[in-house]
Amino acid sequence: MSPALAVIALWGAFALSWIAAAPWSSTVEKRIGLSREIVYRIVLIAGGIVFFIPAHGYEGPLRLWYVPFETVWPIVGLILLGFLFAWWARIWLGSLWSGQVTKKENHR
Repeated sequence: MSPALAVIALWGAFALSWIAAAPWSSTVEKRIGLSREIVYRIVLIAGGIVFFIPAHGYEGPLRLWYVPFETVWPIVGLILLGFLFAWWARIWLGSLWSGQVTKKENHR
């Protein structure tokens, strides 16, 4: 398997499992609203845009970094560790987890 395929598989598995976990969340009692989350949302959108700039085989003006092939597999390992950390945090928070700033039912 190529490193690119490994990264695509990791992202796919992470996205599917994250979506499948959505029903675990408690009912929302209160949201702070989009106007107070705007800075967070801008950073999230900027990160999403940067995510799609390729690291290999692209020499255009938007190239932000170069990844030598020797470091690709360790980077794939770091991606996996990042996903595992995100899952640990979601499991630790349990039904209080939310993708937005909210107050959940039975908040503690």
